[in-house]
Amino acid sequence: MIKPSPSIFKKAIEQIEVHESKTVFVGDNLLFDIIGAKAVGLSAIWINLDKKQLSPNILTPDLVIQDLRDLLE
Repeated sequence: MIKPSPSIFKKAIEQIEVHESKTVFVGDNLLFDIIGAKAVGLSAIWINLDKKQLSPNILTPDLVIQDLRDLLE
C-alpha cells in the first residue's frame, strides 16, 4: 500500500485505535497526504512549504500552514 490509497490511511486508523473523528493527519504533500486523508474522512492539515495555490477541483485541507511550528500557536 502507498499513499494516497485509502487503504493505508484506514490501516493506520485501525492501528492507533482512534476514531476518524478524533484523528488529524498532517502532511506536506497535497496529493499523497491530504487527498488520501480526506478520502477516508480524516481532518487534514497541509504544510504548504512552497506557498502553492490550491486547485479548485481537488479536496481541500481543513487547515493550511507553512511550518509545523504553526501548530503550536
